[in-house]
Amino acid sequence: MPTFEFIRYGVSDGLATLTVNRAPFNVLDIPTMAEINRALDLCRTDVLVKLLVITGSGEKAFSAGVEVADHTPDKVDQMIEVFHGIFRRLQQMPMPTVAAVNGVATFSQIWPTTAGSANTLTASDGSLTGVTSITFTVTAAYSI
Repeated sequence: MPTFEFIRYGVSDGLATLTVNRAPFNVLDIPTMAEINRALDLCRTDVLVKLLVITGSGEKAFSAGVEVADHTPDKVDQMIEVFHGIFRRLQQMPMPTVAAVNGVATFSQIWPTTAGSANTLTASDGSLTGVTSITFTVTAAYSI
């Protein structure tokens, strides 16, 4: 099993668990999203996995969304590629996926977060979801 710096991934008794491990807010920067993609690739090809659960570490947030600093002109193309890669992979999962939301989960007005792409979303008591957006002076059309 590969090692990861920003996520935890493991499989036990047919259950794969992917945890974003950047508490307290589990912000998704480019390296974290690249690790999520690697873990999803492992999960998708593991015939022993019957269910995937995605969650965030800590109690404050499932995820506060994508790192604002990764929206700069020199990083945005790479950020969009790894970000969209998460959803492409989730759509190809042969097993059910569950987003176990603890704390805050923000949803972009343009793209759903990982929680929004799961087959099932479950939230702990006291969880909050909301829509966020960032206004930029330059826009480009991208599709998943």
